[in-house]
Amino acid sequence: MLNRRRFVALLLSLPLVGKAALAACLKPEDQLPLPPGYVRCDVCGEFNGSTDAMNLSWGDRFRGEGKISVRCLCQGIPCPRCKTTLIHRPVSNTYYPETNEVWHSPYFAGLFPCAKCRSKVRSAQREAVWSEKPRQRNEVRHRAAGCIAHAGAEEDAS
Repeated sequence: MLNRRRFVALLLSLPLVGKAALAACLKPEDQLPLPPGYVRCDVCGEFNGSTDAMNLSWGDRFRGEGKISVRCLCQGIPCPRCKTTLIHRPVSNTYYPETNEVWHSPYFAGLFPCAKCRSKVRSAQREAVWSEKPRQRNEVRHRAAGCIAHAGAEEDAS
């Protein structure tokens, strides 16, 4: 078992390269046990395979049954906006070893852009809002929030 002092020393000695590198540096006895059937991908560091649902943490509300399959990011689809970054394939599962849980990507996940594209859109929206005059800034905020009724009321009052 890895104690807190040894873990902090290990973190401080590593450059900031991500949790895949940290997992590779830990000794096999220090690593969390993987459910049987899951294999770590050499390219992206996520997991592929299937295992029995009883091998996962479900909490108190749900008791898993059957086989649970997971896919890594390499089997994902390209971002709908930039077409370069891969996002998780819709209607698939991803395993997180830190919590021993599986998360599901719904069918509409393929409609959303990757994190880089989302941050570009957000920063562009912020710049547009703050570059406008105060009255126009409020109108931009209302349009972005979908407050059509409020914007119509302002026009009627004018």
